[in-house]
Amino acid sequence: MQSILRNPLAEPYLLGISSGASLGAVCVMLLGVGGSTLGISGGAFVGACCAFGLIMLITHGMTDSPPRILLAGIAGTQLFNAMTAYIVSTSANAEQSRSVMFWLLGSLSGVRWPDAILALAVVMTGLMVVFAFSRSLDTFTFGDEVSTTLGVPVTLVRIILLLTCALVTAVMVSIIGAVGFVGLVIPHITRLLCGPGIAAPFP
Repeated sequence: MQSILRNPLAEPYLLGISSGASLGAVCVMLLGVGGSTLGISGGAFVGACCAFGLIMLITHGMTDSPPRILLAGIAGTQLFNAMTAYIVSTSANAEQSRSVMFWLLGSLSGVRWPDAILALAVVMTGLMVVFAFSRSLDTFTFGDEVSTTLGVPVTLVRIILLLTCALVTAVMVSIIGAVGFVGLVIPHITRLLCGPGIAAPFP
């Protein structure tokens, strides 16, 4: 995501995707639509896609500059956080509201093997998508104009990768809650270990 937007501070939490996923998962849990892992993950994915759609709307289909996309994400984060807080605070079930609040803080204590298998499958799928577009991502470092000159469909690649990010984020949020800044730190650690290129960590 930092390569897509050419911003070292970009991550799902700052772009509103994590907050949108949290809102979707909370709606599923508190409204009783479904309590299974797949049901919560589905709700989280719908919420993440809504956040992504809001960013698409504000930034004219991801054609605006990366700073504008990041600002749109921050605005979306505040909006979805406010909606989540309102739903939790007005819920009639106080015990369920407390459990949702603890879940929103993020925890690995309730993770079961089916959850871990689902998370692993989604993460592996995300890695395969990133590997497929790794060369295109490396060109993003030099700007959209250079990427377009080299034959990279910038807007299409950006949308595909952000949708993939929304899917991975939704599943992880539905399992362990919204843990902020993990997506900010891991890319920097990977660069320190493997180098600045996106394709470097892949064989």
